[in-house]
Amino acid sequence: MGGALADAISCNAVVKSFGAEAREDDILAAVLAKWADRTTRTWVRGTTSGTIQGGALLALRTAVTALAIFLWWSGRATPGDVATVLTAYFIVFGYLRDVGFHIANLQRGVNDMEELVALHAQGLGVEDDEAAPPIRITAGAISFEHVTFRYGPNVPPLFHDLSLTIPAGERVGLVGPSGSGKTSFVKLVQRLHDVTSGRIRIDGQDIATVAQTSLRENIALVAQEPILFHRSLAENIAYARPDASQAEIEHAAWLANAHEFIRRLPRGYATLVGERGVKLSGGERQRVAIARASLANAPSSSWMKPRPAWIRNPRR
Repeated sequence: MGGALADAISCNAVVKSFGAEAREDDILAAVLAKWADRTTRTWVRGTTSGTIQGGALLALRTAVTALAIFLWWSGRATPGDVATVLTAYFIVFGYLRDVGFHIANLQRGVNDMEELVALHAQGLGVEDDEAAPPIRITAGAISFEHVTFRYGPNVPPLFHDLSLTIPAGERVGLVGPSGSGKTSFVKLVQRLHDVTSGRIRIDGQDIATVAQTSLRENIALVAQEPILFHRSLAENIAYARPDASQAEIEHAAWLANAHEFIRRLPRGYATLVGERGVKLSGGERQRVAIARASLANAPSSSWMKPRPAWIRNPRR
C-alpha cells in the first residue's frame, strides 16, 4: 500500500497531466482489496486455529478434572491427590498456552524478517580492499586503460577495450544515442560499478584500489534528474559539506544563479523543498543541484569567482 501511494503521489504531476486520477484510484483500490483479502484470510485462519486449540484444551481440562473426581468418588484418590493433579495440570496448561503464544509471535517475526535476511545475504556489488587508502586528487587527469565493461555475464559488453585520456582541466562532452554508455561512463568514474577488465586511473591512481568514499567525495555530480532531500534549501546545498558557513552556501547559490529565487521565498534558505524537491520547479531543482556540486568541490581558501558585496555582507 505504501508503495502504491508513494508512486502515485510522487508522480502527481504526471497523473494530473493525463487526467488519470480515476485510474490511480482504481489501482489503489485493487491493492487495498488484495490487502483486505489476505488480512481476512489470515484472521480467519488464526481464529480457526485458536478455536481448535481452545476446544482441545477445554476437552483435555474436562477429561482430567472428570477423571480426578471419579478417582476420588471411587475412593482410589484422596482430596490431596485430586488437588495435586489439578494444580499440576493447570500449571502445565498455562505453560502450553504461553508456548503456543510465543510460537505464533516467532512465526510472525520470521515472516517479517525473511525479506530483510535475504537482502542482507546479498553480496556487495563493489567492495573496497581492507587496506584501501584514500585517493589523492592533485590535478584530476582521468585515463581509461583497455576497459571492458558489461552489466551482466551474458550480455554484450557496453565498452570493449576502451582506452582514452582526459587531461586535467579539460572539458569533455560525451555525445551518442540513447544506450551508448554516456551515463555508464560517469558511473564507472565514480566506481558505482567495477570494470570487467582493464583499469581506470585518476592522477595515476587505480580507482579500484582506493576507498570508494574518498573517490566520490572528490566528484561533484549534477544528475540529469536532480534529487533533493525533504529538508531546507541550505541543508540541500550544503549536503556534501555540512560544515559550510551560511556565506559559503549563499555564494554557491549565487554561482548557480539560485540565490535570487531563494531570497524571494518566505523563509529563504530555511524553506523546506518537499519530498524530492516537489515544491520547486524543474529549473529551480537543477540550480540547487548545481549549487550543491559547486560547494562540494569549492576549496576552503578560495572560490571560482569573487563574491559580490551583498554576499560578503549578507545583511545588506
